[in-house]
Amino acid sequence: MGERRMNIFHESICGWASWARLYQSIPAFLPLITSIWKENGWTMAPVEHCQAGTNAVFKVGDKIIKIFAPIESGCDTQHDYEVETAGLNYARAYVPAPTILCQGIRYDRYVFRYIVLTYIDGIPFSLKIFDYDTKTKIKLGSQLRKMTDSLNQSDSVLKPVDSIEQAKQNPRWQIFPDSFQKERIEYLDQLTSSSLVYVHGDLNGDNLIIDHRQQLYIIDFADARMAPIEYEWAVIICELFQFDKDYLFGYFGHLTTQEYIKICIQGLLIHDFGADIIRDRLKGVEKIADISMLIDKIREKLEENFS
Repeated sequence: MGERRMNIFHESICGWASWARLYQSIPAFLPLITSIWKENGWTMAPVEHCQAGTNAVFKVGDKIIKIFAPIESGCDTQHDYEVETAGLNYARAYVPAPTILCQGIRYDRYVFRYIVLTYIDGIPFSLKIFDYDTKTKIKLGSQLRKMTDSLNQSDSVLKPVDSIEQAKQNPRWQIFPDSFQKERIEYLDQLTSSSLVYVHGDLNGDNLIIDHRQQLYIIDFADARMAPIEYEWAVIICELFQFDKDYLFGYFGHLTTQEYIKICIQGLLIHDFGADIIRDRLKGVEKIADISMLIDKIREKLEENFS
């Protein structure tokens, strides 16, 4: 016997373009949100937009609701839902992060998976990254290192995945010249598996919240996985801290340029978003013909920020 379907979501979803027009629409999702609040006995509050992403995310009073894109959007987010709920429940034992208040599936015109979280009263770190002096940057880098050291453990509820094999199949690298793509595959073929730890997987400035006390919180665990530690560190160097020497000193202590380069290469070339990070932070991917040119770009960025 199938699940009883509701009939309170009235918009049409057929492909990414239609979802992109809808997923920030409060009127479209208000009946669904109201129904979930009523079911849990919560008092409704004004619904507000949150940071845009793949899924529909709204703030309702002191809570956050994340409604995952249905399969009709062109995105299969069932895995993201399962990883985020399992990963967040695991991470809560180690780092400051939201608490899951409820989770479930709504069978409406489409199947909507959702989670409701506690709201973290702060702002995305991406909006504050350039506002701090040297001493504060070092302090924040050190604070995050303590958090990730607690998080990056070898015991986890998440099943190990073959990060190298997944990396070989990643279509995002098609924006690079053929010569680079070929050398990257050769690099991955000879890469030996290192020990795997739990990683958040996407520690960018939007997934790190800072409050008025300068306490950091980690959110959005949909990309968590078991992976080599460089998978986490490369994102922190290039995307989160954007090669800033003070944050990096706070996080890593004294590392040589060569040590930073090694972390970046090992982490970025296997990372789901590695190609995107290189495109956004190093620019000119169409001219990066081989790994040695990528190394030169990383070195230039480090020297530019460390001078």
